[in-house]
Amino acid sequence: MIGHIEIAPSFFIAAGVVLMLDVDGILPAAFIAGAFHELGHITAIHLCGGQFERLRVSAAGAEIHANMRLCSYLREAVICMAGPVASALFAVVAAAGAAASGWEALYLLAGVSAALGLFNLLPIPALDGGMALRALCMRVFGREPVVLKVVYLIFGTALLGLGLYAASVGGFSLPLIIFAAGALAGEHLQDCGKTECSV
Repeated sequence: MIGHIEIAPSFFIAAGVVLMLDVDGILPAAFIAGAFHELGHITAIHLCGGQFERLRVSAAGAEIHANMRLCSYLREAVICMAGPVASALFAVVAAAGAAASGWEALYLLAGVSAALGLFNLLPIPALDGGMALRALCMRVFGREPVVLKVVYLIFGTALLGLGLYAASVGGFSLPLIIFAAGALAGEHLQDCGKTECSV
């Protein structure tokens, strides 16, 4: 653990495998885009009165732990959506920089950042969209409605199906399949209550 950042061994294994298969140089862009995405969450945590505790990075992605005792469910939803908003803003800045400078690598960075932000908007429990939706349901209904679990199941199954389809036509979608299967199995479900929130 370095300061407030914990890097799991699985991250290094996954990064090594992806680096070997990364012929287009997407991995460095993904690291940079991911850093700005998580910085958006951390900034929102501080602005909403929460206390950032640690960032854990593993093969399954990044997970922020924060003390949210003073935050309402509405603020929790704002914190969850701050990552995709930061990704969108970073994509716009990178695209503008590419247009102004002609540096093609910035277009790649803009595309990866936009894709990361859009992917995280999916209403799946482990993603920002799913956690924001849960927080809003808790705010409005005081509990998780059954329909929320149905939405999680539909989108998780669709994501798994997309990964399997991409694998069948020759695309490299192993990370997508593993993530979707894990989300469906409930391995990433966490209680995003008032003491700790994973965003």
